[in-house]
Amino acid sequence: MRYGKISVLFWTLMPLSVVLRLLQLIFTVDTKTGFFLREYEKMGNIMLIATFIFAFAAAVFPFFSHRNPEHPPKINIFLTVTSVALAFSVLLELFTETFPITVQWWLILALRVTGLASAAFFALFGIGGIAGIKIPNICSAIPVIYLIIRVVCDFTAISALALISDNLILMESYCSCLWFMLNFAKLYNGIDTERNFKKLMSSAMLAVIFCFTQSIPHIIMNFATNNAYLHTSFQVNLNILLMGIFILTFMLSHFSRHNACEN
Repeated sequence: MRYGKISVLFWTLMPLSVVLRLLQLIFTVDTKTGFFLREYEKMGNIMLIATFIFAFAAAVFPFFSHRNPEHPPKINIFLTVTSVALAFSVLLELFTETFPITVQWWLILALRVTGLASAAFFALFGIGGIAGIKIPNICSAIPVIYLIIRVVCDFTAISALALISDNLILMESYCSCLWFMLNFAKLYNGIDTERNFKKLMSSAMLAVIFCFTQSIPHIIMNFATNNAYLHTSFQVNLNILLMGIFILTFMLSHFSRHNACEN
């Protein structure tokens, strides 16, 4: 299946998922509790299932792609800006978030350490390509470790709470970003070179859809209602948004016509 057709599918499903989530927040979710309104609970669940179907549908078709890039993309101005912005957002989230007592102190410490290392990696990744700074390829595994600990910390934090749609989509956002960063690290370390490009494209599309579906409607909702819907913080959603933008920018750069060959 050609990359152009896969791209059309992705650019169709991604905005549909974002709009559907925004409509869900406006019409079916109680802003105070985060639960679906009783009279719209069935509709809310249908819309939630539909967003997941859109995301996973976009993730399936890249496995039929034949566009295998010959090498990682050269760092361009878009990758530089998004990577540095992501580094700052990781730092902002690290130093403003709080965790309940259910999260062990050593997990929080590990999150802080790996988060700082990840912020440094993203900053050097963006600036290094322009400044001529060579980062050891093994450093691309740092965000993987950070996201593993992030998933554990956030899951531990919400496991004692009643499950709402925000927490579900947020966890899917982090998990899909983790899958992307794992394939990202494989790319830069020359692992699974025959099939990793399909996994990289699939995980990128999945992560972008979940990140945008979580963050954009939440930010719009709070802007329109004067912060009436705060079940996830602005810092968390900003970080998720910038992570999605970085992944999208990398995907477009990596699978561009100038960087890829189609067998």
